[in-house]
Amino acid sequence: MSRYVILDIGSNTSKLLVGQYTREKGLIEEYQSSFACRISSEKRDGIQLLISHEKISHIVKAIKILLIEAEKFHPYESILVGTEALRRTKNITQLKQAILEETGLSLIVLSGEQEANGIAQGITTDPKYNHLTDFHAFDLGGGSLEIIQVNQKDVTRTASMPLGSVALMRQLIPDPFSPIDEKLKSLVINSTRRILEREAPGLGKCKFLIASGGTIVHLRKTLEVELFGQEIPKKFGELNRFYIKGLASEMCGLDLKDRRKKFPLIPEDRLDIFPIGLLTILGVMDYLQVDEIHHTFHNLRYGIIACPDFLKKA
Repeated sequence: MSRYVILDIGSNTSKLLVGQYTREKGLIEEYQSSFACRISSEKRDGIQLLISHEKISHIVKAIKILLIEAEKFHPYESILVGTEALRRTKNITQLKQAILEETGLSLIVLSGEQEANGIAQGITTDPKYNHLTDFHAFDLGGGSLEIIQVNQKDVTRTASMPLGSVALMRQLIPDPFSPIDEKLKSLVINSTRRILEREAPGLGKCKFLIASGGTIVHLRKTLEVELFGQEIPKKFGELNRFYIKGLASEMCGLDLKDRRKKFPLIPEDRLDIFPIGLLTILGVMDYLQVDEIHHTFHNLRYGIIACPDFLKKA
């Protein structure tokens, strides 16, 4: 087995995964780590981002630290990829050059289609779901939402849309530190549904919906504690619309300070965007007409480890 280090520089958080994969043994996770970057909050030039020198230095420094942590696993190859925020970064060449000079590695900025296909590959490595032949899936990040349709184990549709939590917060929420009223809640949900209708029409009836991304992870953890008083085994993957809607209503009724007190499990850097993420999820569920989500940790990074050859087309 070849051991890979995958570092995904995301819009809100950058994450590292060390692992190996074979068809016989599946994907073996060996190490994970992350750092907050919030690239989507950088200065804008129209629809493009301009990453500051300070932010570039922060990103490069964090990458070096994570790669040093991963070196003890003696990887066959280390791979750096970027997604939605970097697709829209005007001075991406400057960031790429800084990373290359400091680490010797080339940053690969994936297209939306490549990102969606990588996520689909990742889901196939999850033993909970690799028996499924027909399903839909989505990955919710800070800058974008990728949605996938699988029929008879073939990926038949992929779409990448600017529905990330940071992106929607900047567009639709005047004051993310204050409570979110009913009008703004409806605006986020309806905007999500409209963009899905425009960018991913005719997805077909959803029989089974799988979801990944940081908002999904923290939604699951929060519901586990709220409903059961403790974290429960990983086999619990069903996230019901009733509970998601209730949590969204509760969080939207609080300002940032009270969210911090009420929901200590949610990281500080996510407290402003978390309610937006929940409303976006409800919009996706409305569009696909489902009442339940099944969570997976196996997203883009897992897909790259399982099938790194698709990056050669990047």
